[in-house]
Amino acid sequence: MRFKLSQHWYTKHRALVLERDGRVCHYCGKALPLKSSACLDHVVPRSKGGSDDPDNLVVACKRCNTQKGNADLGVYIARRLAHIDRERKRLLELAECLPED
Repeated sequence: MRFKLSQHWYTKHRALVLERDGRVCHYCGKALPLKSSACLDHVVPRSKGGSDDPDNLVVACKRCNTQKGNADLGVYIARRLAHIDRERKRLLELAECLPED
C-alpha cells in the first residue's frame, strides 16, 4: 500500500540528497544551479520495489530523470552506452568524409 509523503519529510530529505550529491546530476554530471529544477530519482524505481529512503535517491537533471523513467539502473546505463556508441560511430563516419589538409 502506497502512502503520500508528508511535505516536511520530502523537503527535509530533498535538501539532504541535494547537499550530499552536490547538486550534480548523478547520470550526466551536469551541475545544477540553485534555481534549477533538480529532480530526485529513485535508483531502484518505486514501481520495482525501491524505497523513498535517501540511500535510494540521487540528484538528476530533468532530461536524465525523464530518460531513465522507471528503468533499472543497469538497463538505463546499457541504453546510454549504446547511444554513445552509435553517436561515436556516426561521428567517425562523418570524419572520414572530411577533406584532408
